[in-house]
Amino acid sequence: MVLKREGVLVLEFPYLIDFIEKGEFDTIYFEHLSYFSIKPLVQLCESVGLNVMRVEKQAIHGGSVRVHIGYGMSDETVREFIVQESEKVDYYEFSRRASECILRFRTGIQGLTKVAGFAASAKGNTILNCAGITATDMMYIVDETPEKIGKYSPGTHIPIVSMEAMTETPPDYLVILSWNFADEIKRKCREAGYTGKFIMPLEFEICD
Repeated sequence: MVLKREGVLVLEFPYLIDFIEKGEFDTIYFEHLSYFSIKPLVQLCESVGLNVMRVEKQAIHGGSVRVHIGYGMSDETVREFIVQESEKVDYYEFSRRASECILRFRTGIQGLTKVAGFAASAKGNTILNCAGITATDMMYIVDETPEKIGKYSPGTHIPIVSMEAMTETPPDYLVILSWNFADEIKRKCREAGYTGKFIMPLEFEICD
């Protein structure tokens, strides 16, 4: 065993329960193919003589957990998470909600004019392709990564532009495709002079 007797291994990862409950299907893509819960992690640790000693909830990425693994005893947080998991995992409900979200997003976008997106992200590309959104429906996607600017969103062929391009041809609605950084994105856009509305894609919530 690599871990010393007094050592603690700390892991943080997106949490399966949040993923299911919030219908975060757009986070499934090439580098995010596994979503973890605490019960199987406890079983894995026990098989090699370790314990999950503590679990802490984190808000990042739509809901994550930070787990502390070592040789010490498990505290009450571990049991609480395991009990919660036995009550809340419903994959059929997740599938139904994902389908509803995709339909709501597609009809919502196609019912608006002058719509753009912010963040040419993998999760954004997932929901755009699931909903069949193309350059006919969305003017462009704003991104701050130089390597992406001037290219097109895979599958949807929506042009990717800079922040400056957004200020020159502003949309009325801006879809926050990386919704896990919504507050930061809103702040940056307002500072850049954007005065339109924002759209949170999973709920299709239009907000200031």
